[in-house]
This record gives sequence, structure tokens and C-alpha cells, in this order.
Amino acid sequence: MWSGTTPVAASSTRKARKVERHNTRVQRQQVTQRSKEKDRGHKRRCSGGIVAYAGSKFDNTAEQTQVTQKKKMMVLGTGWAGTAFLKNLDYSLYDVKVISPRNYFTFTPLLPSVTCGTVEPRSIVEPIRKIIGKKGEEIDYWEADCYKINAVGKKWERRSIP
Repeated sequence: MWSGTTPVAASSTRKARKVERHNTRVQRQQVTQRSKEKDRGHKRRCSGGIVAYAGSKFDNTAEQTQVTQKKKMMVLGTGWAGTAFLKNLDYSLYDVKVISPRNYFTFTPLLPSVTCGTVEPRSIVEPIRKIIGKKGEEIDYWEADCYKINAVGKKWERRSIP
């Protein structure tokens, strides 16, 4: 005995689902558009340690002066010392820049366990964006090599990793 829907009812159900999906997609686009309009002119944090700008300039001059009053701090490398320093640093006092050829921290004492197969490699690696992101402050990060530092002139040169 057949207990399904008729072909006409099935096609109308498909059309209803299609219209519902379309309406949901339109609502998502509207919400995304509103959030873009709301964030215009402010820095936005993206995954991977990249900072993107939603607008070309700041609307608030007080915000600009607050950023320039901070002391500048540059951290070279994301090894043991650099990571411990970033975890304990008060980001509200410093404008922090991080330059490292790797965008992750490796917990080296567990490397022998990885070679034996006791521990998976992904369990001993922590992305730097997670370590930095826990503080909630904006930090400039470059995945690059710093090959020249002029401490007197407070200048540094970097090159990207191929």
C-alpha cells in the first residue's frame, strides 16, 4: 500500500523549502550588511593574525591620540620566551608588534611523544592568534623574518617568509 504524497504536493513542498532557504539567505546578508555598516572606520580582527580595516580613516580623533600615547613594544619570535612574555604583558599600556617566522607555539618537551605516536602533533601546537586573542586587545602580527635592527634609530627591517 502506497502512503506517500502526490507529485503535486511534493513539488509544492520543495518550492516552499526553496523559498524559505532564499529568505534565510537574504536575512543573513542583511545582518552581515548591518554589521559592516556598524563597524565602518574601526579596526577588525580576522583569523590568522591579520588586521583588516573596514574604513579608510578613524572618525574619532580621541581614539587616535589614545593609540599614539602608548609605548611601542616589539616581540621577536613566538618561542618559549616570546609566548610567556605575550601571556603576561598588559596590552593596555603598550602598542605591541609581533614578528615571527612561525604563527604557532610548539610545546617542545612533548616532541619525543609525537615521534613515538603517543601524542598527535596537533595537540602540542598552539596558534599564536589564540594566545594573543585571549587578552582581547589588538596586536599587529607579521609572519616574517626580522633581519636588521637599528636600536639607536628605532628602526627594523623584515622580509616575508617564502
